[in-house]
Amino acid sequence: MTMMQAARIHEYGDTSVIRYEAVPRPRPSFGEVLIHVAGTSFNPTEADLRAGLLQAFFAVDLPYVPGWDVAGTVAEIGAGAEGFAVGDRVIGRLDSGGVTAEYVRAPAAVLVAAPTSIPLATAGALPVAGLTAWQAVFEHGKVAAGQQVLVNGAGGGVGGFVVQLAKHAGAEVIATASPRSTAAVLWQGADQVIDYTAKPVGVALDGPMDTLLNLVPLSPPDVTALAPLVRPGGRIISIATPIEPAAESGVSAMHMVARNDVGHLASTSASHVHWPTSRASTTSANPDGPEARSSSSLEPGRRSRVPRQPVTGHVRVYLAEHFDEHADTGPPGPSGPHTQPSGPPIRRLRAIAQHPVCRGLYADHADYREEWRP
Repeated sequence: MTMMQAARIHEYGDTSVIRYEAVPRPRPSFGEVLIHVAGTSFNPTEADLRAGLLQAFFAVDLPYVPGWDVAGTVAEIGAGAEGFAVGDRVIGRLDSGGVTAEYVRAPAAVLVAAPTSIPLATAGALPVAGLTAWQAVFEHGKVAAGQQVLVNGAGGGVGGFVVQLAKHAGAEVIATASPRSTAAVLWQGADQVIDYTAKPVGVALDGPMDTLLNLVPLSPPDVTALAPLVRPGGRIISIATPIEPAAESGVSAMHMVARNDVGHLASTSASHVHWPTSRASTTSANPDGPEARSSSSLEPGRRSRVPRQPVTGHVRVYLAEHFDEHADTGPPGPSGPHTQPSGPPIRRLRAIAQHPVCRGLYADHADYREEWRP
């Protein structure tokens, strides 16, 4: 029996329940392929799953290998699986989990070709956050050229994609973010960033918006304050707290949960946006910087740091919902300090590394910003 390394939970609880251990390497069943995992993202809902808070409607069999996002290389083709060959680079959303391991089996029908404009491991940030953003912007938000779009909570992983996609659609994008994320959100393409910690969002707007895309949990006062910011006939789409406008406002509202849609994922993977050179300028070669990717590629961003101990031989774990701004001096790497060129802050995915078993499946992401490398 061939073995592999995986991070698993044997019981519900906090991060201490995660174990790093050897498990049998899976074999693909009918219609499946085996993927050699290059990267995965951590989505905050997975913390609730691990804690046992979702058992009423999302029960899992223990022991359980977390991880819904996958980016990797096809290692084996199961009977009846079509569309891929060994060696193909793929991404997908695996609702059954299993990705925090060296290998995972996946239905071929939920996979699409990975983007070629960013590193394969980085593409592990695309499926869940990217699908959510795509469906919010295009399917439900109907964002189009000339519209004014307010993105509430643009500082997260979904927010980064939403800003880029809405801008690519030709909309004027006004975003809310904390001061820590302002430069990053501007780099993603926002026309204006409102510091929600300094003043009410409504005070900073010149007029009502065509569309409000809410990406963060809200208090009742927040809901009351945001609902009137959309013009009659406009739309409110929320992936977090539902926002109910006044019945007489003429505003339509929707609380959405992203579904696994391979067509939307393929569109997200192939999405391109244009970044003016001035927004992403830099003066020297930097493999992590914007000049290293296609000037028109959808960019999740990333930040790297070699952790104290690896997770698995070939798995990098990214935190898709939280970013950091970083321009000059990065954290120490395997050969000492890593220096980046001067320039505008570059948005980085905050990856998790706190423990050899990925204790960061909701570790304190304010303190850990690391990439897990072979």
